[in-house]
Amino acid sequence: MPSLLCFIDGNDVGMLLERLNADSEIAFIVPDGPLSIEQVHRDRLALAIETFRDEPSLQDKRGITFFGLPDSGYRQRWKAINQVHELTDGKYHLWHIPGGPLPLLTSNGCNQTVANPWEGWVEEHLGMDPSVPYFGPFAVTVIRLELMTRHRPYSQDEKNSLSIVNDFWDREADFLCVSMFEWSGSRGHNKASPATKRWWNRLKAWVGRQATQVSEPPFPVWAFPSAREKLMAGIDYYACGRQITRSVP
Repeated sequence: MPSLLCFIDGNDVGMLLERLNADSEIAFIVPDGPLSIEQVHRDRLALAIETFRDEPSLQDKRGITFFGLPDSGYRQRWKAINQVHELTDGKYHLWHIPGGPLPLLTSNGCNQTVANPWEGWVEEHLGMDPSVPYFGPFAVTVIRLELMTRHRPYSQDEKNSLSIVNDFWDREADFLCVSMFEWSGSRGHNKASPATKRWWNRLKAWVGRQATQVSEPPFPVWAFPSAREKLMAGIDYYACGRQITRSVP
């Protein structure tokens, strides 16, 4: 699966936001209620604890999703928008508009397409992560972005108040985690359009101009300017198993 690994910190993320907002071929897929994503996370976690901890028989009563998760019956609404005001840490799905329609997985597993992404739609098939819609593993018009710009460890107040705490920053020292673009490419019967292939190559070229490669071949890892400074200064990091070199000029 094509991927693009980049270190991006809070000072660098504005470059990426400007690049994506200015791209007429890209739309952001965002939640459109009725519940907030944070509430959906909390509700699903609470239901999972209740279902599997004390009474396994509740599995049959409540229903289990394809991924083995309890199904509360709630379905999130999503919509496509041209621009966002900010990019906070988390997962994003980007729709490459010229590449074709967005797939819609129905409750019985049949593939359809979203009629009008700009007006929004209600998901039918739940995915593992409620913060993004589930389009199936080979959605050739969808580019996934997992953004990790934080480097400071959590304060005690954050540990007490945040609904989701990431282990990367549940420590004493600063820590930088790599961000990742992913795209399914052409796999099996799912053929990506030439337009989406060209867009992916343009994204890689843009990253190559804005960032510095900080890993040894053959697995490139890139670092945007501010993140690179932190890496060169010796900050601890995670790069999906890749090793970076601290001696990049």
